[in-house]
Amino acid sequence: MLEELKATLPVGAPALYSRSWVQGPVSSTLTEYVPLVLAQFNVLADGLSGADENKGGFTHSPPASLDWDYRKHRLLEELFRHGDPPDIIALEEVDHFDDWFYPKLEAAGYDGKFLAKPYSPCKKSMNPDLEDGCALFWRKDRLQSLDVEFINYHAIAEDGGLAKEKSNQVALIATLQTTEGFIMNCAVTHLAAKKTEEGEQIRAHQITQLLDALKNKDLPCLVATDMNASPQQTDSSDYPSQAYPSALQHELKLRSAYKEALSEEPEWTSWKKRGKHDAKYTIDYILVSKPIEVLEVLLPPIDAIIELGRLPAWSYPSDHVSLFAKLALPVMECGKTNG
Repeated sequence: MLEELKATLPVGAPALYSRSWVQGPVSSTLTEYVPLVLAQFNVLADGLSGADENKGGFTHSPPASLDWDYRKHRLLEELFRHGDPPDIIALEEVDHFDDWFYPKLEAAGYDGKFLAKPYSPCKKSMNPDLEDGCALFWRKDRLQSLDVEFINYHAIAEDGGLAKEKSNQVALIATLQTTEGFIMNCAVTHLAAKKTEEGEQIRAHQITQLLDALKNKDLPCLVATDMNASPQQTDSSDYPSQAYPSALQHELKLRSAYKEALSEEPEWTSWKKRGKHDAKYTIDYILVSKPIEVLEVLLPPIDAIIELGRLPAWSYPSDHVSLFAKLALPVMECGKTNG
């Protein structure tokens, strides 16, 4: 697939930013395991960039680098250039599921599902047929889907509880079984974007709704998310962190794959420039439960090679970097599932 994608690029197109893998602490101690590669990526909706009248506010990105006909090839290139193809691909801000991602990934051996936001802002773009949402794909030669659940989060009521009304954020949960017999849940979600204390409260409610749904399924789980929430208060998110702690303090006892491998979250997973505002923060995560272990994670590019206009750019097709985790699943014994 990589050679096919590269053949579609315009002459002189630069290479995508180089990146490197880092081993986690258990990599040298595990002896028997089933490997699994998970990719998490906010691909930047076309309706919020190239197809938007104001180009999504990316004032320092070359306008032509935002065109979908350019970015669509580079998004897939990013997913398949880091070694073994991912077994699971979790995507947010997908607004070309039927006409790009699904047919291309199906041809590469994947199956997948998509859930659009109820009121996607992409419908207000220059192409009103666009609507973004979350998508989840899995390699059919490694995994089969036993069930898929679609979630539209409840809004918050005035008393702080859950209202009957629904929000504009969604999630997908797929129950997947490996060819070796390991069964797990894998969720993808994109939480509310408003970078305020009120928005942070909403995100904390939304991630709790998702994790409660996973808890009820009583299986090991993976969560891939653009949480829109930083691990702690920062210059770019100047309010107390609630959503990230809520995720890690939930009774599911999830761990961040990147924090486990690096001892802390990466410095950034999204870096964009809109006008004079230079936003650099970590808001994307891969969360895992026991007995799943973290072998390696893929680092963001080093700061020194990032263009002054930040992301997206000719050398990177989204304002978020993809996250990759090489994971270890326990080996099945005596024909038992998850035993």
